[in-house]
Amino acid sequence: MDGKPEVHQDAQFELVSMMLEVAIWTSKYGARVSAKEAISEDDAKDILKLFKKAAGIFQAIPTQAERLLDKPDPGTDLDHHILGELKFDI
Repeated sequence: MDGKPEVHQDAQFELVSMMLEVAIWTSKYGARVSAKEAISEDDAKDILKLFKKAAGIFQAIPTQAERLLDKPDPGTDLDHHILGELKFDI
């Protein structure tokens, strides 16, 4: 990649990009909470909810990405090969 940002005039692209960001943030936050030295039962429940929510969003992204007006360039975050690796079993 040449380091130039991608520009798309597509609301669906924005939706999928935000879904990806929210899923990543949710999973990272779950990992942060789980890294505490002492985890309570309530913390464990919250962690499970966070990871399930992130997995559900990750699962929905490929379906939404199929609706993009412009197909993503190969190797970018929304490339179908990359999204194929983000499969989770809930």
